[in-house]
Amino acid sequence: MRVHKSDEFTRLSLVKYAIRDLAPLAEELEAHGRTVYGLHAGDPIKHGFDIPEVLKRALIEVIEESPPSIHAYGNSSGDPELKEAIVELEYRKSGVRPAKEDIFITIGLSEAIHNLALALLEPGEFRTLPGPVYPLYMSHAVIADAKYNFYPVKPVVEDGGRREIDEDVLRRTAKDSNAIVVINPNNPASYVLDYRELYKIVDVAGEYGIPIIADQIYDDILFVDHYTHIVKIAKDVPVIVLNGFSKNFRITGRRVGYVRFYDPEKYLPKEVKETFSRKKRNRIKYVSMDFVTTKYKFDKLLRTRISGPMIIQRAIAKALKEYSKELWEDVRRFVEVVKKRMFYGYKLLKEIEEVEITEPQGAFYLFPKINVIKDEKCFVISLLEKYGYYTVPGSGFGAGGEKHIRILGLAKEEILEGFAEALRKEIEYIKNVRRGSQVSA
Repeated sequence: MRVHKSDEFTRLSLVKYAIRDLAPLAEELEAHGRTVYGLHAGDPIKHGFDIPEVLKRALIEVIEESPPSIHAYGNSSGDPELKEAIVELEYRKSGVRPAKEDIFITIGLSEAIHNLALALLEPGEFRTLPGPVYPLYMSHAVIADAKYNFYPVKPVVEDGGRREIDEDVLRRTAKDSNAIVVINPNNPASYVLDYRELYKIVDVAGEYGIPIIADQIYDDILFVDHYTHIVKIAKDVPVIVLNGFSKNFRITGRRVGYVRFYDPEKYLPKEVKETFSRKKRNRIKYVSMDFVTTKYKFDKLLRTRISGPMIIQRAIAKALKEYSKELWEDVRRFVEVVKKRMFYGYKLLKEIEEVEITEPQGAFYLFPKINVIKDEKCFVISLLEKYGYYTVPGSGFGAGGEKHIRILGLAKEEILEGFAEALRKEIEYIKNVRRGSQVSA
């Protein structure tokens, strides 16, 4: 008889995703008639937004005008027409035109993160992550039987929302790593690194001969003007760019992301990309070989799931090519509303005693530090059970998340007002309990 390991000792027991960990509790509350305000997930549709009208038009046209083959399996690496559109989009954003074969379409960015972990990480290897970090980068490193460490990205005192990387710390943590991850604009902390901080990452990656994984999914959701596409300054350092259309086009449920492989040196000829075996890293000497192997493995993993959803891919391509002006004007208006709501929420939270928060610079989230917190998960469970606000514990985002919670800042103003009042009440409740304990002692 086969003996199954207890979940306590399996690798899967270490896989966590803090953003949805409280979903069963929220669903139970709703089943009992309670109203739950979802401030946990970055989904604009659930907070009064709609998808761009021109994308709706493109979807209808694709369905009505395409041959039956549009409903069949497509190319595993993505629709060729969308790849062509992304080539032009990335050229506009970075100033460097990618090759079509360096673009891969994924089923959301989650698939990209998962496949990159399997393609790039060998068991026991390290990946260096920003602290705090989007949780899937930790979870999928665990799934790959690998490890991770953090480099802190800390607020600069008295300088708005600007963040700073300690290059010496980054150099120490990345010494035994096989890649450095940067999320810019950041999730969960909504900061935007300027070119000076990105140069630090490029310099350390170049020194050690390792690639950069640059998650730029929020690069259209900006409230500052100092954003830089990392390819612009990457020089000869290989970069794997992650992006997509879930956030800017508000189509989270359609699941369309993409990966761009930027390898300026192109050490290896095309005919050997699929034939050589993986070399043990000797820093600079083998970085390009490992990078091309990663690209091949990534493509191979995409083939195992056969195909992504082709109709939405073709519709996005059509919208980008034929309705570009209207599409990007729609995104601009969307960002204006997001910015207004984010700063409204920021001002509400900034006025609450025991709350520390930096000014948001991009993305969808507010990431306040609550000084009275001892256990972030218990705190957010109380907010959910007592007041109906579903938020995310900062500890779920790794190093730098201690005493923090993540809140969706693009919610409607009345929901943000209600949350701020609930937060104020919960903080006061905790302080009263502690004062009572001190008196009893």
